[in-house]
Amino acid sequence: MAGVALAAVVGLTACGGDPACAAPPAAAGAGVAGAGVAVSGKATFYDSAGMGNCMFEAPADRLFVALGNAAYDDAAACGGYLDVTGPRGKVRVKVTDRCPECQPGHVDLSREAFTRIADPVQGIVPITYRPVTGPAVGALTFRIKEGASRYWFAVRVDNHGNPLRSVEAKAPGGTWRRTVRQDYN
Repeated sequence: MAGVALAAVVGLTACGGDPACAAPPAAAGAGVAGAGVAVSGKATFYDSAGMGNCMFEAPADRLFVALGNAAYDDAAACGGYLDVTGPRGKVRVKVTDRCPECQPGHVDLSREAFTRIADPVQGIVPITYRPVTGPAVGALTFRIKEGASRYWFAVRVDNHGNPLRSVEAKAPGGTWRRTVRQDYN
């Protein structure tokens, strides 16, 4: 892995700062929000001690969300953010997990996030959510997945905020090659 260069293309970088270009992908169906589009649905909550399907560690503030298969979009949503509004207010959450049983419009929040928008005793509450374009995040990070070798390359990119369009890798003297996203990000 030494000497491999990586390039992650995120909306703002790829589009020269054009906010319209940096927006999340257009809606692909019920429960999938496109740029600036609010989705109505419901929220539940769960406790997670570790990594979700996106393979990210839980954020320090523990404000994260799992999305149903349609909105998760084979991991394309990983690392993006949603603003979720419920009966008690609004919370910004990072997409870190997939909720296979969640139907379109249903989000499964971390307990900490759910507590910001509703009383956990309620269990299920009506909400609206929308994708966040260009959230303030830290420095872009790249982590080579454990078990990767010269025969199997796997990298996780974090702190991009917007869904990634592509990730490319290049060995010294080689050409840039597009990587293939897996459903575990």
